[in-house]
Amino acid sequence: MYCPRCDKPLVPSAWDDLDGASPYRAQLSAAFDRMRCNECRGSWVPVQSVGALVQSIAEPMVGREKAQLVARRFDADTEAMDVAESLKIRCPRCRAPMDKLRSRVRFLVLYDRCGACRGMWFDEGELPRIVSALHTSALNTLDGS
Repeated sequence: MYCPRCDKPLVPSAWDDLDGASPYRAQLSAAFDRMRCNECRGSWVPVQSVGALVQSIAEPMVGREKAQLVARRFDADTEAMDVAESLKIRCPRCRAPMDKLRSRVRFLVLYDRCGACRGMWFDEGELPRIVSALHTSALNTLDGS
């Protein structure tokens, strides 16, 4: 697979380079393979929704039921952005155009999702923001908010 931004080869990558991800490395590594571009530092994750990432991080902290609630909140607060077809990046797996999505849980998070194979592309900095937002959302669920 090749990077949709700079066309360099993607390489398998652990989750240990993400700020804030250290408490979740085991869950993320067990649940999701990650490919990374060493040039632009973007990441490809074969996951169907940010909610799946949310659930894998939140479940050990709050339990399955509350983790599913946090995941549903995250996915419900995600919307597709209106981006011209010619500006969409191509999926590194299947080469289909990817949709640019935004989520506003705690703060704005942008990422790209393939409508065909459902994988996600995170530009540099997007994935750490999602991990941070997931942690905050899971902690708020513990508090009942």
